[in-house]
Amino acid sequence: MGGALRCLALLVAFGTAPVMLSQSRPTPELLQYIKDARKLGFKDAEIKVHAVKAGWPPEAVDGALRPTGGTAAKGPPAGAAGTPATAAPATPQKPVEKPQPMPQKAAQKPAELLQYVQEARKLGLNNAEIRANAMQAGWPAPLVDEAVSGLTASGQEPSAAPGAPEIPKQHGVPEDYQIGAGDMLEIRVWKEPDASVPAVVVRPDGKIAIPLLKDVPVLGLTPVQAERIISTGLSEYIQNANVTVVVTAIRSKKIYIVGAVKKEGPVALNYRMSVLQALSEAGGLTDYAKRKKIYVLRTESGKQYRLPFNYEAVIRGEQMEQNIWVAPDDTIVVPY
Repeated sequence: MGGALRCLALLVAFGTAPVMLSQSRPTPELLQYIKDARKLGFKDAEIKVHAVKAGWPPEAVDGALRPTGGTAAKGPPAGAAGTPATAAPATPQKPVEKPQPMPQKAAQKPAELLQYVQEARKLGLNNAEIRANAMQAGWPAPLVDEAVSGLTASGQEPSAAPGAPEIPKQHGVPEDYQIGAGDMLEIRVWKEPDASVPAVVVRPDGKIAIPLLKDVPVLGLTPVQAERIISTGLSEYIQNANVTVVVTAIRSKKIYIVGAVKKEGPVALNYRMSVLQALSEAGGLTDYAKRKKIYVLRTESGKQYRLPFNYEAVIRGEQMEQNIWVAPDDTIVVPY
């Protein structure tokens, strides 16, 4: 992997190490820190630079990096007066080489890749950094994407080690998206296929039914909030249930486009959409459209009002304040 990318990963991974400036002996935390970094293929010189930046004294880092596994010399720590401190117990370590490019046949077995992803997450790397490093190490992009998104080839999610940072989940929508009636959801309960649901539609009353739980209210909740409610409900049957809620189809949020466009009618609000993007979803304007007279009809607190949109100005990069984000139930009117 490239030096710049490795340094970025190390800065992120090692930035959370505890500061122990007053100690000169390798501690169990430092030894584990180095062991985890070696598993990801980082060289001792790189580990030392970033461990020192993270707060460990250079002499302690040197002791921990010795081939014997970090056995420090006996005696009091630097700057200490009086009795010698007991050296931290150390376990001999064998540096682990970073993954080398694999033939396509070997790459079809994701077990080693999943282990690689889990070890990287323990060091605090985010998904983007893990993906870039794994691909440079030789794993194919589709397999990396599957592992990083939290799924194995069998559809199971890897668990996070106790104390590890929370693993971001893929919900299919922005994190602030609010679930609505008609939306289709997938409910995954890790290692519990009988409690999982591949597809369930949010009923008009805002509830869904899943195994073990009769009715779960999810209307107006974000996917993360829905996960917490489901996990709490399942706690009576499954200890520490790891739940993921994925919005697989958005049917509750729509806008409407009428007038001189190529495709009139409702448009699903599948992402945060500007007026210009909404018009593009409608196929664009016809030759007869009054491009300077377009407006958005919006209703708030029972009152309807118009928001002007000058298409000609916006596409020239002018009056960009008119290219607002559309909201559910907005109507874009394109006069002839």
